[in-house]
Amino acid sequence: MRQAAVRSSFLHRLCKSALFLTLLPLLVHSQGSDTVNSNCNRNCDGHELDQVCASNGVTYDNRCEMELAACRENIELVVRDNGPCNEPVALIKSG
Repeated sequence: MRQAAVRSSFLHRLCKSALFLTLLPLLVHSQGSDTVNSNCNRNCDGHELDQVCASNGVTYDNRCEMELAACRENIELVVRDNGPCNEPVALIKSG
């Protein structure tokens, strides 16, 4: 009888853990989305014109504008080159 109670307790904890792990990405995403939205409202007006070419092949007026675009579009962008983009970038979508 004791083994059945231990097994039942173990299964109960396992199910709770599995449910937690299943819901964890949803919880993290929902908490993160509020943070992302609030960070996407910053103002880049005070930044000087210092064009950068981003990894998506788009020229932005400055790094701040690039980071703001990345935030709003929920993508990762990095500076590919300082100055305007000269060559188009071939984007490969994964997944």
